[in-house]
Amino acid sequence: MHLLSDEEIEALDVDNLPELGSIEFNDPNDMPAEMREQLFLSMVEQTDDPTYMLALADLYLLELDRPQDAKLWLDKMLALDYLPAYITQAQMYMYGKYFDQDLDKAAQLFEQLIERYTQDDNIEQHSEQLAFCYLSLAQLYQAQEDIPQMLSQYFNALQLSSQEAASTMAHMFDPDITDDPACKAELSLLHCALLTLSNEFLLQQSEQTEDSELKQLLLSHYQMAAHELEQSDNAGQLTSAQQEKINELIEAWNRGEPQVLMDAIVSYING
Repeated sequence: MHLLSDEEIEALDVDNLPELGSIEFNDPNDMPAEMREQLFLSMVEQTDDPTYMLALADLYLLELDRPQDAKLWLDKMLALDYLPAYITQAQMYMYGKYFDQDLDKAAQLFEQLIERYTQDDNIEQHSEQLAFCYLSLAQLYQAQEDIPQMLSQYFNALQLSSQEAASTMAHMFDPDITDDPACKAELSLLHCALLTLSNEFLLQQSEQTEDSELKQLLLSHYQMAAHELEQSDNAGQLTSAQQEKINELIEAWNRGEPQVLMDAIVSYING
């Protein structure tokens, strides 16, 4: 995995980055609970399994709006040093649930958790959690208008096959944000390359899951994303040379050379 050095991050010319939308941290509704409170309470009582404690904490935070109850289960998980609990703790600081909102504290917790996950010999088993941590850090840095660090964290998540990172970055480099023909041409390359990666990651997820409903949902999203990519290709009126360049970026990525795409992105930003 290639991480940008401090020198590379500082060298980014953020004035050339497309304008970003604002980030809100008060209403995280994208992680709904899937099961009811009584079921989780029963499973915790029977097994003492921290995964059910985590499910309870998420339920109280995201659906029932009872952060004081979430804190109760958070403390139990932290006492067990259950790593996913630190993600919940960081989110509680990030969104101001139970704790006062503290973006610096949230970032610190995510960074500490990343360090612990990456020290594990079997880092691949933590790829989903790591990607989530990197994406959360990217949002935190965006809120603090630290654009170089934001991009660095998106790069990190992208290398973990994060479809969300690929999709977010694709829209960040949407060619419609400019009327300048030269910039539009460069943005079209990056936009389509990132959309292609987003589609590939969706397809990979659908192939890896054994949950039939989730598979159908992922394939549905894949079809919509493929349609979006086709529209982008048509709208951009890509030349054969541009399409070849996009293919080169994707082929390099699939060969395990993510730096090629990253260099193209940094090159555009730095003009």
